[in-house]
Amino acid sequence: FVPGPSGAGKTRLARDAMERAHQVGLAHTAWTSWRRGGPEIEGLRRLVAHAVSAGGGRSTTRVIDFFLARFPGLDDARLRTELSLFLAPGDALTDADLGLRVTTAVLGRLASERAAVIALDEADASGGVASALIRRLRESAIPCAVLLTLGDADDDGAPPDLALRLETLDDAASARLVRGLLDVDDALATMVAARADGNPLVATQLVEELIEDDAIARVGGRYALRTERDPAALPADLDAIWARRVARAGVGLDLAAFALTRARVDEDVAERLVRARGEGLVTDLRRAERAGLLSMRDGAFEWVHASLREHLIARVPGAERAALHREAADALEVRAGAEDVQAERAAHLHGAGAVDAACEAMIEACAWSSRRGEEAERERRAERLLSWARTDAHRARAHAELAHVAVGARDLERAEAHLAEARACAAG
Repeated sequence: FVPGPSGAGKTRLARDAMERAHQVGLAHTAWTSWRRGGPEIEGLRRLVAHAVSAGGGRSTTRVIDFFLARFPGLDDARLRTELSLFLAPGDALTDADLGLRVTTAVLGRLASERAAVIALDEADASGGVASALIRRLRESAIPCAVLLTLGDADDDGAPPDLALRLETLDDAASARLVRGLLDVDDALATMVAARADGNPLVATQLVEELIEDDAIARVGGRYALRTERDPAALPADLDAIWARRVARAGVGLDLAAFALTRARVDEDVAERLVRARGEGLVTDLRRAERAGLLSMRDGAFEWVHASLREHLIARVPGAERAALHREAADALEVRAGAEDVQAERAAHLHGAGAVDAACEAMIEACAWSSRRGEEAERERRAERLLSWARTDAHRARAHAELAHVAVGARDLERAEAHLAEARACAAG
């Protein structure tokens, strides 16, 4: 368990550990992460996709064939079927337990040859799925090491003896970090450490800012702040650093619109956005990539850090937000049927002021959760639908969804109450 505040280096630590384990042949590795507000099952699907796709071609069928040929077992036929269902690009019918069952089986196959190491990034955004997976792995006695990174607000039940908590650095540790990045003199190391206020991400970005801004020079064998530079001109915080880097990259509102769409922007979604915004977005994306603000990973654009995306979104003028939310909803439509995207589209449509359209998209999101057997997610979405609904029809549908969830939970009293509300709404 690796809990700690944003910017403390949790993800970097987990990725370094994974890469080293893989490089020295110590273990099979697989990686996943969760998006806050995203569907809980997507993290497991990404983990399984990473675990089985170490070769064999790009199509799902060939990837599964390659995996099963490399890691054969007695129940190959069943696992092949379940993998095909779980990794299917659409909303193929599954049961609620399928994700955990398939993930456990795949990791068991990997561990049959060599120990497995998996990283579950942002596990506190998984809605309990990460914890459920760990319980399954323990029950199955699978030799698998798990690295979980967790936000500062929730340790997900991390046992103290298994938690490597990343705290903010003290001044001395910050100064050592700065000197490890660049051979600077004591005065500059102390200055950067004080400005970073214990945050390794800020310290790292400040050093990069000094280099990019040509603010340092070699003096007596070490780097020092140029004499003509005012120390007070150093960026005051991470937001100020991002503002400078964005300005230096020469990007504008088009990149902010891109950031607003979602945390990871798939290539086909990016193409839709380019059609809507034109060459300005293409230029911004190229400049942002050259400046190291974002990169392509696993077929999607990813930001160098979540705080950069938040900075860009905050720059969107209020008068522009509704139109950009609408563009985002339209761009994400290309993923409908291929992934659980309708809840995101609904949020954007609501932000665009298209409340009825947002409700229709949320109804589709509820249907997806129902087909996948994700009742907790279905309930959350139905409650959001109810809070948005302006028409009796949408209110009736929200109550009907909640009634179905209650029946599944065997809470008949709550189910009857929601059915009564749905009938009342339907009756006008």
